[in-house]
Amino acid sequence: RPQENSAHVDTEWAAVQTLTGQGVMAASDATFTFNAQHYSARQLTETRHDFELKREAFTYFSIDYKQSGCGSNSCGPALAEKYRLSEKEFEFSFTLAPLDTSETDYFRKAGLAKQS
Repeated sequence: RPQENSAHVDTEWAAVQTLTGQGVMAASDATFTFNAQHYSARQLTETRHDFELKREAFTYFSIDYKQSGCGSNSCGPALAEKYRLSEKEFEFSFTLAPLDTSETDYFRKAGLAKQS
């Protein structure tokens, strides 16, 4: 069964854009996890096999504070403690800004440039 996949961890910023350079960028002072794909969470849940997935015309761009590592003890050992997300309460924020790579300094213009 298709499942959550392609997550990128320990990310400071991520962007998705069209071939002409317009898109959206996410950035945070804390690292985060993100995923960008052409399949909705609903389609991944309801589809029984990978080959049945139908690529959608747009991109799903998901920003997460963190995720537990792979493994659930359903068909093997339990996930090692160091890979588990066990925080019960946390605060997390990020900035979401429009992106146009034709701009000479789109990080600064979008307010996403790191201050030294």
